[in-house]
Amino acid sequence: MADSNFNLKRNEILVRAYKRVGVIRPGTQIMSAAQLQDGIKILNLILREVDAKGTQNSKHLWALDERHLFMKAGGIIYGQDDGLATNLQDLQSAFYRDTSGNETEIELLTSNGYESLLDKDQVGTPQKAYLKQDKDLQCQLLYIWPSPSEISDDVSEVVGSDGLNYRCVMPHTAAAETRPISGRSWKIFWEPYGTAGTTWVDESEYTSGENIRYMFKRPLYDFDNASDNPDFPPQWTRYLWLRTAYDLSGDYHITEEERRTIKMEYLEADMDIFPSKQPAENSHYHKHLYF
Repeated sequence: MADSNFNLKRNEILVRAYKRVGVIRPGTQIMSAAQLQDGIKILNLILREVDAKGTQNSKHLWALDERHLFMKAGGIIYGQDDGLATNLQDLQSAFYRDTSGNETEIELLTSNGYESLLDKDQVGTPQKAYLKQDKDLQCQLLYIWPSPSEISDDVSEVVGSDGLNYRCVMPHTAAAETRPISGRSWKIFWEPYGTAGTTWVDESEYTSGENIRYMFKRPLYDFDNASDNPDFPPQWTRYLWLRTAYDLSGDYHITEEERRTIKMEYLEADMDIFPSKQPAENSHYHKHLYF
């Protein structure tokens, strides 16, 4: 069965781009050091260029990410200083997780929905959330309703196999597959955080406090590492390698006709991502059929 989450990593995107312009032969996966550096610069410039075109109401390239926001007793508003992600572009889903690991889905509200709540300081199990967005992503605020009256401060922290600190986000009994970061499923139970980690011990009981697990869109990170693989839809990967190929083609002996062909291909990929860019069809037939 095909992997629906398949995406190309940074160096795979660059190799594919160089093959498209005929610099690397089919079946070869090796770039020279100079080609690698040129490709990295162009790929990152493309990301920044596309990101710069986005606005608050029209966000372009993004990647999905997941974080955990630990609750405060009586806490209603959470910002950067409270652990809210500083690169949160758009909230997709949220779940309240108690100290036993049980989850309840949280309803995401619009500004009007939040304003309609009469008792905003109500205490109880969190049920709704409202993200007050700001152009400066570090200034955004997440409002939680109701707010918990009591919370557990018993949150385990350990040192991972990479020597870094991790805190427990899901209570569990330790096993090899849950160890950060060598275990296959460690991300379900731990996230990077803190400075007070102890040695990880197999079969230990690790605990976590009440938290909000939330999925969100974030701007794409630069492709700094060969294994960088942002979690975005495959058609965006196609746009990136074709656009990279076009930008690289100017430095090689590529005919103008071939450059135009590559440009047409990456523009088609762009249309697949953002269909709203396609020109409106004014024919009566089109309107009758589709509208």
